[in-house]
Amino acid sequence: MTTGPANLHLRGLRRGFTFVEMSISLVVMTIIAGALAGIIGAVGITWRSSEDTQAALVSGRQASVQLYRLLRSAKYVGMACGDDQQVASGVVTPSAGSGGAILFWKEDDGDQRMQLCEIALIEHDRSASTLILHQVPKTAPNASTVYSPGDTDESSDASALKALATVRRQVIARNIRSARFVRSSPGGLPECQAVEFAMGCGAEGKPPRTEYGTAALRGSFSPKTP
Repeated sequence: MTTGPANLHLRGLRRGFTFVEMSISLVVMTIIAGALAGIIGAVGITWRSSEDTQAALVSGRQASVQLYRLLRSAKYVGMACGDDQQVASGVVTPSAGSGGAILFWKEDDGDQRMQLCEIALIEHDRSASTLILHQVPKTAPNASTVYSPGDTDESSDASALKALATVRRQVIARNIRSARFVRSSPGGLPECQAVEFAMGCGAEGKPPRTEYGTAALRGSFSPKTP
């Protein structure tokens, strides 16, 4: 059997990879796989961080919309305070563990008297990270009870409203980690009222995002006394 140049060429084509070549290939593939894993991991972390930020942003905007909706149409704000605070005799003092709250006259049926069914309380439920709206329906037997401004200017008044058997509760915002509410008078005018707020928003265990705002009452005035 003769071995010519063509046969030698075919034998060269059939030669497999050497051990050194295979080892180098495995090392290169391992390096590439490790780099890809790092890139994918970094992209995943960035994606989750972006989702957390977006969720906090949505929670804050939803809470702000609810506050603006309720307070801009309100007539009078009796008291407002933040987390770990209470209001007594017109003075804001520390109160560990309590949630921020706003007690206000939400609407007027035209008689300029503050009836129970026209009063509302927004409270920060710290244990559930929610904002709760407390109010008595117009169909309740005590709905027409008339209140004076002095019945809505302390934290004890908010507690009394919550304790009523006829009160109804509604969650208006979620993922609210902290809340601070301050009653103010824009321009120093006593007849003008507003509520400044700052809320820490975001899911538990995630960095919160603070939502700031000022809800000014469009037609505020003091109710008539009973």
